[in-house]
Amino acid sequence: MIKEKATIHLSELHAFNEEEYTDEYSLTLAKEMLEKEQENSPFSHLAFEEDTWELYIESQGSSRKIKFEEVSKLVRFHPQFDETKFVLIIKCWVASLIHQFSINYADSMFRYLVQFLDLSKMLDSSMLKEVEFVLTKKTSQRIQYDMALSTLNFIEYYPFLDKDNRYGPLLFDIKEANQGNKRDDAQRDLPPTKEVHLFHWIMRDYFKGLDRKSEEYLLYFPIYLWWNLTMLIPLRPCEFCTIKRNALIEEKDHQYYIKLPREKQPKNRVQVVDKIKIPFHMAKEILHYQNRISDFYPADTLLHPSLVKTKKDKLSYTTTRHHYLLQLFYRDVVGGKYGLTMLMDKKKNIPIPDTREKPLVDITKPIATGDTRHFSMLNLMRQGYHPLEIARLAGHTSIYSQQGYYSHLEYWVDTEVLQLMERLSADLESSDTVDFDNDDFKTQFIFNPSTSLDKIPLDLGYCTDPTQNCPVEDHFACPHYRLTEYEYMNRQSEIEKAYKRSNTHIKHLLSVLTNLQKIAQKHTDADYEFSDNDVLYNKDLIEIKKQLDVALHWHSRVQHHFTHSKKYKKKR
Repeated sequence: MIKEKATIHLSELHAFNEEEYTDEYSLTLAKEMLEKEQENSPFSHLAFEEDTWELYIESQGSSRKIKFEEVSKLVRFHPQFDETKFVLIIKCWVASLIHQFSINYADSMFRYLVQFLDLSKMLDSSMLKEVEFVLTKKTSQRIQYDMALSTLNFIEYYPFLDKDNRYGPLLFDIKEANQGNKRDDAQRDLPPTKEVHLFHWIMRDYFKGLDRKSEEYLLYFPIYLWWNLTMLIPLRPCEFCTIKRNALIEEKDHQYYIKLPREKQPKNRVQVVDKIKIPFHMAKEILHYQNRISDFYPADTLLHPSLVKTKKDKLSYTTTRHHYLLQLFYRDVVGGKYGLTMLMDKKKNIPIPDTREKPLVDITKPIATGDTRHFSMLNLMRQGYHPLEIARLAGHTSIYSQQGYYSHLEYWVDTEVLQLMERLSADLESSDTVDFDNDDFKTQFIFNPSTSLDKIPLDLGYCTDPTQNCPVEDHFACPHYRLTEYEYMNRQSEIEKAYKRSNTHIKHLLSVLTNLQKIAQKHTDADYEFSDNDVLYNKDLIEIKKQLDVALHWHSRVQHHFTHSKKYKKKR
């Protein structure tokens, strides 16, 4: 039986890694990350070239050692691996974990990965059945979960380790089966939906009013491009930062594309997208930015590194620079210009998450550079994209990498509802209450005149469709449904019940969508042309997407109505 070592539980983490290993870039980035971490943790000893790293954990007042010799011993018996290169990859991975999470988490992830590499004989396919038996029958559920999570994180970083996709499905199944073993106090992976929505509004407002000739525009342009591009296509931070200087391509009729720093995959892997079309307005901003920096020294990347002041000016815009720039944007723009409050690290003068049970600040968890990749993935799922297409866009070499996103679908729906509510509120006065005597409000939100003259009475409200060919089960989710003003103001309890039913209906649709995604995964594992061949399956995806569109729209309307009518009654 595998025993638990002196490590922390990894419930707060997930199977995603913000980076993916590429030879030259990952090595440079890892060394840069370690240099920065060494500055922040002077009692640690983090020399990349050495085989032992000493990690000082401030909260415990003690040190731990990561001994890469443990990896070397495992690899020596497997000639298909280059020992020196594999140890180097492990080092780069650990450095990325220290940067993304903490020294404590990186240490634990490393230990669990080494255990799994030892158990599986470096993911030998002939060991698959034995590994499954040992993990599911002779290992605690807690260790199953943490070991699966750590190994999946490494496979996400270095897909070649599981190039035949033998272990990915097993590890995902183990992780999902043991989700209940998460600690109750586990931190959420993504920021609160309201804070994401608020950040989106600030981004639009700030860059809309920013002088494009100013130095401030040049400084924060990478944040503008990151937010808009990685919400469009799920890029890893390292992919975004390493987009080449000449990546923007103009084709006929002013159609613009961006070439992505991705490598072609073997035929038995998902063929990732390495060139995407972008909106004209985004291309226009990129061209303006390139014109502004034309007098700077030539850099390798589209985004110029010299604008973000660090100790060394290099030729590439790196993820550490981007991370630092996002922190500056939160501090100086979100906090400084828009007056939102957040906890600050007193030594570094940068924002940090507020983990208190009852936070007293506006921003409890700043958005991380890798969060937009998750937002984009969730949005593609929600829009009914086939899992194979999502994998191509995300740069995943296996569609099983998507399984970890299913639990976040409901999170993304919350964000969508907020956005819809903002649109519904766009024409209302910016006050604490709603003017129910306003004719525009009545027209848009209560009466909402139909092209039909029919008014078929219902228990609550009326139907304007003479055929009553209901596309949905609940009246509140139907585009032909209307309320009278009297009912709207005096039957709030029934409206609230309808709102709860609508919420249940959305959860049901999300469950159906998740099951459809899983069906596709099973088929695609054996046939990578499944998305092109199965017309009925794709039709089901489109139908669920349409039902979600309707349900979300009406759910947001009911939520908007109910919220504002309560404010109105309180004032009266």
